[in-house]
Formats: sequence, C-alpha cells, structure tokens
Amino acid sequence: MNRINKKLNEQGISLIEVIASILIISIVLISFFSLIIQSNRVGNSSEDIVNSTYIAQTEMENIYNMNKTLERNTFSNLNQENIINNIKEQISNDFKNLGYKSDSSTKVDETLKLDNGPNSYILLTIKDNVILENESKVAVVAIVIKVYENNILKTQMENAFNWKEEH
Repeated sequence: MNRINKKLNEQGISLIEVIASILIISIVLISFFSLIIQSNRVGNSSEDIVNSTYIAQTEMENIYNMNKTLERNTFSNLNQENIINNIKEQISNDFKNLGYKSDSSTKVDETLKLDNGPNSYILLTIKDNVILENESKVAVVAIVIKVYENNILKTQMENAFNWKEEH
C-alpha cells in the first residue's frame, strides 16, 4: 500500500507544461536568430558602402594627382569657354586612358562611365559650371563621382579643384 501511495503522490511534468516550455524557448530562440540575421544584413550593407566610398575616394585622388601633373595652357591666351573646354578635355582624355567611356545619359555635363562588374559602374561627371577668375588665373572645376552597385547608387562624392595657370 505504501508503494501505491508513493506513486500517486509523485507529480510529473504534464503535457501542457512541456508545450509551454517549448513555446517559451522557441520565442527566445526566434528573437536571437532575428537579431543575428539583422546584424548580418547591416554588416553587409555597411561593407558595401565602405567599399564604394573607397572606390570614389580613389577616383577623387586620381583627379587630384592629375591636377598636379596636367600640362597647363596660359589662360591669358584663351577665352573663358576655351579654358573650360581645355580643362574638361584634359580630364576626360586622362580618364578615358584609364578605361572610362563617354556616357551620353546626360546632355548638360561631361560624364564618363567605367563598368566595374555586372550592374556595377562608376560615373564621373565634370560639371559645366566651371568658375573662372581671370584676375587670379584660376579655374575651379566641380567633379562628381557616383558609384553604383546592382544599379543602385551607393556613394556620391563631389569636390572642386583649382586649375591654376603656370607662369
């Protein structure tokens, strides 16, 4: 009899308790997995932005170095339109030598395109609004670099460079 009472007094885990504990554990695990997945997405997106920013910065440095080494005509011998066209032509030719091609998607500014893989490319735009200060013999040229990945703009960088007359 004593054995029968012991077995009746022993309490085990009921089916409802097992299901409730599995449900709680599942909710906690799903939350952690969602956090890990979202963290991975943000990390990949950040990596893409850093890479495209690096590409744009490299191209900007190419223009800066080109600015230091370009053969310069005397500004005083040219009118404003010829100076602007001369500068744009020099930049355009140097980048075409690096593999860029003319892009006719814009009619206003000189735009060059470099394919950087499937659906990825770099657009380099030489703005038409070049400022020329005749007194100081300085031309300010605005350059815009856009980096696209999967046909989505990832980075846009703009800078202005001084093209000074050499004496």
